[in-house]
Amino acid sequence: MSWPRPEPWNSASPAANHAHSDFSQLYDHGNRCDFLVTVFSNGTLITEAHADRFAALPPHHMEISLHGITRETFERVTLGQVSYDRCLQAIALLLDQQIHLVLKSAVMTLNRQEILDIKHYVESLGTVRYKLGEEMRPELDDGAGPFQYALCEQSSERTICLIQYGAFSRRIHQQAAAHQRVIKAQFELTYRCNRHCRHCYTDPYNSKEFFPRELTLDDIHRLLDEMQQLGIVWPI
Repeated sequence: MSWPRPEPWNSASPAANHAHSDFSQLYDHGNRCDFLVTVFSNGTLITEAHADRFAALPPHHMEISLHGITRETFERVTLGQVSYDRCLQAIALLLDQQIHLVLKSAVMTLNRQEILDIKHYVESLGTVRYKLGEEMRPELDDGAGPFQYALCEQSSERTICLIQYGAFSRRIHQQAAAHQRVIKAQFELTYRCNRHCRHCYTDPYNSKEFFPRELTLDDIHRLLDEMQQLGIVWPI
């Protein structure tokens, strides 16, 4: 199979903001706390200006969702036209700036036939790592929509066994367990997203119904400061 090689992308359009309006402030604050900052993205909003900013102040790594190796499969999952091209363009921009990338896929009935092809494609990029995404979760209103695309346990295991975790992640968790330290904490920064991925639990239409659930900027700053005091180095 011929892999789609990402090519450098020059955009004449204005740089779009990330989903969280205070992303830049929070990103800077996390770096000041000496966290291992991880940026999660679907890649479709990343412009050359964003890539330059990440190059000036690099994250520990960036995770970009790549749910298909063909345009047909990718956009069947994301329900967004041109999302495939924008994702590949973002990968090219970040690689050009030598940002440490991790590409990931949620395994589902819509893309199961391409998972190994995605993995081989990522391997062709050299330093980029590949992993499977998180398990599917109920929607914010407790809807079960995402689960209609879940694989049965047997077929899922057959795919997962071919994906290996990175040595760094394995080593740091072993050290934390040995010293009985909490090094990783997870919280939801935002429920907002510009995509409508079929399997995702977040509210794809940015309904104001869910906005009150989000933490304020002050709340997030205070939470990050408390994590730093606890010795947590990897908030996600």
